[in-house]
Amino acid sequence: MFKFLQRTPASEQPAAAPAQTEVSPTDVAANEASASPEKAPDATPANVHDLAVARAALLPPPGVSRSIDDHPPDVEPWRGVLGLDAARAALRPLTTARPRSAFFIAAPASADHDAALQTLIREAARALPVTDAVVLVGTFGPGGSGTGGIRDIALPRGEALAFAGSVADAVEMLSVTLPAAFASDSVQVAMLALDEELRSSHDQALDALKRKAQAQNIGLLRTPQGYAVAPLHDGRIVASDVFKALPESLKAEVENKLQTFETELGAVLANRAVLQQDHSVRRRDLSAEIAGLAVRAALSKVTAAFKSHPAVTGYLDALRADLIANAALFLTAARTADGQPRSPAELSRDPRLARYAVAVLPAAQPDPVAFPDGLERADLCGELRPMSHDAAAVPSAIRAGALTMAARGFLVIEARDLLSQYAAWPILKQALKSGSAIPADRASATGRAYGVTVPVEATLIVVGEPDDYRTWCHMDRDVTRLVRLIRAFDATVPLTPDVERAFSGLIAGCVADDGLLPLDATAIASLQHDRTTSVAGVSHLSTDTDALRDLIATASQSVRAAGRDTVRAADVLAAVQRRDDRTAQTERGART
Repeated sequence: MFKFLQRTPASEQPAAAPAQTEVSPTDVAANEASASPEKAPDATPANVHDLAVARAALLPPPGVSRSIDDHPPDVEPWRGVLGLDAARAALRPLTTARPRSAFFIAAPASADHDAALQTLIREAARALPVTDAVVLVGTFGPGGSGTGGIRDIALPRGEALAFAGSVADAVEMLSVTLPAAFASDSVQVAMLALDEELRSSHDQALDALKRKAQAQNIGLLRTPQGYAVAPLHDGRIVASDVFKALPESLKAEVENKLQTFETELGAVLANRAVLQQDHSVRRRDLSAEIAGLAVRAALSKVTAAFKSHPAVTGYLDALRADLIANAALFLTAARTADGQPRSPAELSRDPRLARYAVAVLPAAQPDPVAFPDGLERADLCGELRPMSHDAAAVPSAIRAGALTMAARGFLVIEARDLLSQYAAWPILKQALKSGSAIPADRASATGRAYGVTVPVEATLIVVGEPDDYRTWCHMDRDVTRLVRLIRAFDATVPLTPDVERAFSGLIAGCVADDGLLPLDATAIASLQHDRTTSVAGVSHLSTDTDALRDLIATASQSVRAAGRDTVRAADVLAAVQRRDDRTAQTERGART
């Protein structure tokens, strides 16, 4: 929402210092000239003339009394601002602007201009091509190692939501089918067979070596530290003191046998490590085969639905490999800490499975226009929300900011807000130049989530008064190069018969909307005279509807207090005098 409603009405604002409006860089003037080649000189008050002359233009024929409720049939009550058609034409470049461009729309600060601009900006947004949604997915390393990275995929919004839902359904299905598959009797028997094969192969090798050693009076002993060899006599281990008493020749022969069998025992034990490795590979292959059947079944629907999208197909291939390699995640997460089984919905929300979630960043449809809640990095670029576990960044942890919410539409910011929170401008400028934004990260010491970015395709629109644009240019010389100036509404419009008729209809609309007393023709003429100025010798009518409404309300209150039912010229002149007195008092207060 624009902030114009919170400003002091133009009629009550102190006059700006001349230096603030006269000083402008050469390139600012060039930009303004290109945006408004027919820019007129500053308006000056019209020459005061007999009020009767101004009234005569709208007075009815002699003997006819007409009020605002008795207007001609072709003058209807009207709501809006003068110059609306010209503003619509001036804003036409918005519909053909390239993504990540920037505009400054100059308009008077009034509630009616604010509402009219919002309407025109949304009209321009509806003329933009339909844009894709931003889909955030996780990235996976080789061999099923999740890297914790995030990348984006562009999909039409309806398809994006369907894609995210299909992946979520597949993960929830796997939370049931994977634990069930590994717990089945056939899989358990196959796993036990592999384990038995490993144990049997090792035991057979040890038994063969044991029999061979016993035939030569050498025993293989199992100790707490592992296996050892020792001399035997009559099937019993020879004591160390007895062995030492043996003749040297016999002792040397036994020691040679011991050394030989130690070497063979080492080879058998080493072969066990080879057998163990082979067992691990075969067990892993069996697990991958079992998991692969479940994963392919779970992803079959989404794979078929999005086979025409290469980016989605590539992601699904990586997702399939990671799910198969990390099927154990589903097995360990299938039960709570006390061993109780968890429901599929609980399991699918387990933080250990968060990297499989797909996030669709919302975009305003069908007219993508975003108004940021604030101008902090989190408001503009989004935020990486803290996770409850020690996992890397995952798509579901990112909250979208206004730059992403706008999609390829418009991000609209009020100029006074941008100038008062100027740290936002470098963030916006970087995002518009690079096409990506860095979300805020509360867990980071710098507050910036390095390594995580979200795409930016929005067009920046800054709305304010011409003086705001000049101030912005003084603060950053890049503004004249990066930001295109559009004068949507001028403070005045040339006074033509059509404008006079629209002005009468505007008064009728103000009276009807605010429940005010009707005005006769002399009152309308007085209002027109007050709102008319001379610009380069041509009469111009002010477009400030707020000030016009204030005058009508002030006059209506006085007339109602006097017990009359129609506002006349004298009532309008009295309201003008009171307004001028307030303005003068405000200016004196500002000087003191």
